[in-house]
Amino acid sequence: MSRTVRKPAGPTPDVYYTPDWVVAQLLDEVIPPGQTPVEVFGGPQWLEPCCGGRAIPRAVASWCTDRDRGGAPQWTTCDIRPEVGSHICGNFLKLASMFHPEWFSTVLTNPPFSQAMNFAQKSLELAPVVGMLLRSQWLGSQVRNAWIRENPPWQGYISTRISFDGSGRSDTDDYSWFIWDRRPDRRFEPGRFVVLPYADREYREKWEGAAAA
Repeated sequence: MSRTVRKPAGPTPDVYYTPDWVVAQLLDEVIPPGQTPVEVFGGPQWLEPCCGGRAIPRAVASWCTDRDRGGAPQWTTCDIRPEVGSHICGNFLKLASMFHPEWFSTVLTNPPFSQAMNFAQKSLELAPVVGMLLRSQWLGSQVRNAWIRENPPWQGYISTRISFDGSGRSDTDDYSWFIWDRRPDRRFEPGRFVVLPYADREYREKWEGAAAA
């Protein structure tokens, strides 16, 4: 749940759900024709450690249905807010030790920006593939530099500005998907940079409609 520069009015200004099209665009880029997310990401058990409104699990399921790729992942969800209704309620960073390292094949999430490295490190203890949606400038940090150099991610740069609050106003920051893949036969090459196609209005509205259905 990365923050935006302009905070919308409302009782929970720090909550920003990932639009479905942002997830769909990643899957369109990395899933070859005829394959499924489970095949490419290496297994059916996925974890969303700060799931918010379950936006990412819902978007992955919608993509599998729309693209006729059966066998959507089975999710375990966690969030610190009880009203979300996640499988596990609590702070993932404090609860991560309760998970067995072999339970999950993939972690896919949009974590709080200020805690993103902690989420990445904890997630990599639990799954061989970890994907995170973050502001692109997350790489530019003296504090994180040594760790990122030792653990370079695959980066999918999102060339379309994202509106997180549903108002249509775009965030002023650029975003990327960062994926770490520690499998012997990894599909996401460390340090590779990919520019994702521009998501025009028709593409975005298609997935907004799928979310509302």
